[in-house]
Amino acid sequence: MPTRILAARKFRKVLYDGPERTDIQLRVESSEPVDIYGVTAVFLDIFRRDRTADLFSFVGQTSLKKRIPLRPALGEEWYLIIENRSDSPVAIHYEVFDV
Repeated sequence: MPTRILAARKFRKVLYDGPERTDIQLRVESSEPVDIYGVTAVFLDIFRRDRTADLFSFVGQTSLKKRIPLRPALGEEWYLIIENRSDSPVAIHYEVFDV
């Protein structure tokens, strides 16, 4: 995935098919701290209301490389959401792999 610019006070939401295995490898790098969430598609409305994620959340990250269990999302669509809460744009790079 190429580097993207995430505007101030905005988020990027990427839809993924349910993982084929029980875990994913997630890598995110950003020029400033961002919040990173994993949310199943059926949980998205709840997330929009109160920023509660049902799969994972990592707040204030500039670099994240983590193996994450997604057993609850097997076969279900889910979203990777990267949110910039700052007043300045940030550069982000992200990758998701089934492992």
